[in-house]
Amino acid sequence: MNINIVITRLTPHVKAMTTPNDDGTYTIIVNDHLPREEAIKEVVHELTHIEGNDFSAEAQATLLEEMVRRNTEDCDVGKFNFFYHYVSA
Repeated sequence: MNINIVITRLTPHVKAMTTPNDDGTYTIIVNDHLPREEAIKEVVHELTHIEGNDFSAEAQATLLEEMVRRNTEDCDVGKFNFFYHYVSA
């Protein structure tokens, strides 16, 4: 599965977010103000949402977030192809 990672300025309270793309890929947008380790942690968090197929789930976002926080250790990042992009603001 292909994942585009875009590093750019987001509002301070948003660390990262993911959008599904029409071609079956996903784009993870990461706040450029995050330290490297925190950015990696947020990417893994977003990958867990992708693995869990949360974008088609009907559960409430708060419930999905709690479930993802508990399961980030199980994320198999080896099955993803990453493409990085930096967008300056």
